[in-house]
Amino acid sequence: MFNIYEKFKSNNKTEQGRIFTLVVYLIQLGFIISLVTAIIIHIINRGC
Repeated sequence: MFNIYEKFKSNNKTEQGRIFTLVVYLIQLGFIISLVTAIIIHIINRGC
């Protein structure tokens, strides 16, 4: 995933490349958020 990002980061001079970079960034951000949310839910469920 990071290899794809590095490959297209050099291509972000074009509009399509910039959009792709943004999409990859948002996917990574969404993955991190869902991972954190899952951990929080797991801790809450274990606490009850």
